[in-house]
Amino acid sequence: MPRIDDLFDQLHGTSMYSKINLSVHGNVNGVFHNYLDKFVVVFIDDILVYTCSTDEHAQNLRLILDDLGILLTTTTVLALPSGLGGYVVYTDESLQGLGCVLTYSGHVIFYASRQLKNHKENYKVHDLELAAIVSALKI
Repeated sequence: MPRIDDLFDQLHGTSMYSKINLSVHGNVNGVFHNYLDKFVVVFIDDILVYTCSTDEHAQNLRLILDDLGILLTTTTVLALPSGLGGYVVYTDESLQGLGCVLTYSGHVIFYASRQLKNHKENYKVHDLELAAIVSALKI
């Protein structure tokens, strides 16, 4: 677990941040090992991506999302639902896109993400949250 003084030192001078809440099992520190202390901080189930410029941030965020896709599809085999467990749908949204993860009894069944169309970038946060839920339910 990172110390707060170390976190402040790492984030000094940065101005772009993205937080990803990761509620899946797996060795997140191992997956993002190459990026730790460069532009990523992992704290329990949260991933913080930090940079100084918009272009660099977009590039680093793509790397993280690609590796996250690998984590979701290779760490545990996507499970088929069976038994009495319950479904849980996690959604996330940003000004860049929408995403969802369907779990069953704590196992990932399906995940998807899509980029926002230009006109949707002007939506309010509440509208983006609803769009993420609608997008998840359509799949």
